[in-house]
Amino acid sequence: MADQPNGARSAEEDEVVITDPRAILALAHPARLRIIDKLYGGAEMTASELADLVGKTASAVSYHLRALERWGILVRSQPRPDGRERPWRAAGRSLRLDVQSDQTQALAQGVVLGTYVTHLAEEVRAWSHSEHTLAEEWQDVALFNRGLPWLTAEEAEDLGADLTAVVKEYAKGRRDAGKRPKGSRQVRVFVAVFPVADDDYAEP
Repeated sequence: MADQPNGARSAEEDEVVITDPRAILALAHPARLRIIDKLYGGAEMTASELADLVGKTASAVSYHLRALERWGILVRSQPRPDGRERPWRAAGRSLRLDVQSDQTQALAQGVVLGTYVTHLAEEVRAWSHSEHTLAEEWQDVALFNRGLPWLTAEEAEDLGADLTAVVKEYAKGRRDAGKRPKGSRQVRVFVAVFPVADDDYAEP
């Protein structure tokens, strides 16, 4: 059976929700994650422009773009006035992986998260090497905090929802270039809430 778009939309938030394991696995590539970051940040870019961004050839990027289009993650935008190359944009304002208990889906998400965390580590290393070159107001703003509180499942869910709400509040209305505060720049925010393997834990 031919692949079918999997990008279900949340009408309230214009959120693209991915559930198909094959669509989730389609995200598990560093170049694709970088492209998604850029386009879901509000940019509209051509394959040639994205090729410069990710350090790939335009033909290789076109392959990735078509794969993401097939799963409803990206769409083609309106042609530019010169009509030479049609740009790409996000299919919605945000993207979410919705993994149920199915083992295949969980494994697919694990692959994507592994790729994302590897990319995140590379970004952290790049930041640490260049922090001293940033404008003074951007130096020492980075925050790395780690906690291991004991929570119930309900509390853990509430914590994740609260942290996500804070990030969304700061991002609200700033996706479009003309609405961003003067002097702002993209800031990577990574929120993770999950139960760790612990020998002290016992099922109730």
